[in-house]
Amino acid sequence: MKKYNPREPLQVLVLPEKFKGSLSAIEAGQVIAETISATTDKWIVEVQPVADGGDGSLVILLRENFREIPLTCQGALGDIGLRRIGIEDHHVFIELAEICGIGLLGKGNLDPFRASTFGLGEAFLSAIKNGANEVTFSLGGSASIDGGFGFLCALGAQGFDDKGREVSADLNGLRNLSSVDLRGIKETYKEVKVTVLVDVDNPLCGPNGAAYTFGLQKGLKEEELQEVDLALKNLFEVLSPQGNEKMFYANGLGAAGGVPLALVKLFESTVISGSDWFLERLDLKKKIRQADLVITTEGRFDAQSTMGKITGKIIEESSNSAKDCILIAGDIENIQLHEQKASLISMSNLAGGVQASLDDPRKWLMEATSLLFE
Repeated sequence: MKKYNPREPLQVLVLPEKFKGSLSAIEAGQVIAETISATTDKWIVEVQPVADGGDGSLVILLRENFREIPLTCQGALGDIGLRRIGIEDHHVFIELAEICGIGLLGKGNLDPFRASTFGLGEAFLSAIKNGANEVTFSLGGSASIDGGFGFLCALGAQGFDDKGREVSADLNGLRNLSSVDLRGIKETYKEVKVTVLVDVDNPLCGPNGAAYTFGLQKGLKEEELQEVDLALKNLFEVLSPQGNEKMFYANGLGAAGGVPLALVKLFESTVISGSDWFLERLDLKKKIRQADLVITTEGRFDAQSTMGKITGKIIEESSNSAKDCILIAGDIENIQLHEQKASLISMSNLAGGVQASLDDPRKWLMEATSLLFE
């Protein structure tokens, strides 16, 4: 790995992504900046925390021009609590993980058949009350697999079984769903410009869909995956009786338990990579061009990181701009495979194991940063 002289001027751009469950993006950036400043005063360090549309996205924007709006709404299992969204002028940013995410549930509290996105709908209604004419949804870290059905019900939709009985606004309801009445949703809601940010590109159904890919981590059992996959397919067919095969197989529709399905159906919204959105929003391409050295971080760096994740995008942009780039990750899968465009430092390698690096992430991030110096 290339070393840098602390006695010579250097423009350093630190673009930290969170170490999930360990350090936030903001905390990681602070550790790196403090480690550098403790060694040299010759380097100019700019820290810009980043996200890719998953959990941890809203806090990045609250450091920019968005301000926090508190609201009371349902969590994934119906618990009422204080949550938050962000607003800039008439543009509201809603992070699903902050409203009804899996991280808000205690260990052992996963209940995928009762978990719902009803609270996400309540957050949208709060955005409307606060004057929003544009809403960006950041989808990631969800606890539910309801295809956004709960969201629709919060806005006024109703679902019925084949005997005309109303079903619950969750996966249990989807199991018996025969029809959906959207007439209770105000037409003015549909005039809002909605953008959907995703951090995965899975389709709604099938072997790479929401149920088979993410079901187990949300609490489903292996033997329940097929039933849930079919329930999501049924919801798609109920919402789109004329059929739309292109939409059914669209990349990203399986994010967050299939929530994009409801958002695309209701708002004809655009589903885009959260990494691309943040790359543009934070003007990262320009910042990278102006730097001498780019440092980015991630909890675990693997093949998925180079397929749309923000760290992979940063490495690619740095390479395109002929800038040195260093990635510091908690753990790295197959370092040699990714070393062509960036220098990689594994904190777990330095610590002697993954658990050791997790036990004291600040220490090992400091150690990793110290390796930059000659």
